[in-house]
Amino acid sequence: MVSLSTDAALAVRAAMSAAGPAAHGLRLVAHADDDAVLTVMIHLDVARHGDVVLERSGVRLLLDGVSHRSVEGLRIDFVTAPGVPRFVVGADHAARGAGVC
Repeated sequence: MVSLSTDAALAVRAAMSAAGPAAHGLRLVAHADDDAVLTVMIHLDVARHGDVVLERSGVRLLLDGVSHRSVEGLRIDFVTAPGVPRFVVGADHAARGAGVC
C-alpha cells in the first residue's frame, strides 16, 4: 500500500486547487533500473484509461499497472525544512515492519 502523509496531502490538494480542472490527482510513475534501483516521479495529472486509482487522505493517486506494483510500501511526505519545500518519497518502514512488502 502507498501511504501519504498529512503534510503531503495538504500540499497536493493546494497544488491541485491552483492547477484547476487540469489536475485530477497525483500521478506516480515508477521505474526500476537493471540494478533494481527504483525511481519514482510524481506530478499532477488526469486519470487515464487503465489507471489504478487509489484514494489517500482525500487525494487521488494515479498509477499505471506497472507503477502500481512497483510502489507497494512507499510513503510520500512533504517537508519544508531545511531549505526548499519538497516531496520526499521513500520506504514506509511502519508498513514494511507490519509485513507489507
